[in-house]
Amino acid sequence: MTAIFVLATAADCPACVEFKKNLWPGIEKELREVKGLHVVQKEVKSRSDPIHTDLPKDIARFIPYYPSMILITADSWKRGGQLDAIAFNGEIDPSTGKIKRLPKEKIQSYDQLVSWVKNNMPKTMAASNASSGNVLIHDLNEGSVKTLPVCAKRYVGL
Repeated sequence: MTAIFVLATAADCPACVEFKKNLWPGIEKELREVKGLHVVQKEVKSRSDPIHTDLPKDIARFIPYYPSMILITADSWKRGGQLDAIAFNGEIDPSTGKIKRLPKEKIQSYDQLVSWVKNNMPKTMAASNASSGNVLIHDLNEGSVKTLPVCAKRYVGL
């Protein structure tokens, strides 16, 4: 296993219910066929509930809204502490060090998300091997991955 895809949803989130009903079955099927990828689905009862009760604590900074989709290196998942990850349709807010949503249109088909995962697995792994404790930001407009250093002290108390 080289990467972990996390789908984070909330039971009280109308967009999550719609996504899981209409798109997730096809996406999940495709993702489970990607070599080296492990798929994790985590649902909380309420959007106000903490997501990380049985996941790495640092995952909370990658989930500012629901549904959230995150691609994480397996090494950082196992290591604990800061995760090396990218968030679909998100970028780092320099003032907080957390992911903020980009003003993009919603996922229209499972091919869109599956392609994002497949295209970014090698980039995510290469960046993770180069440096630990970084947040990898996927720019949907440019189709590139940027690496930003993250200060561990920002996440105390997450």
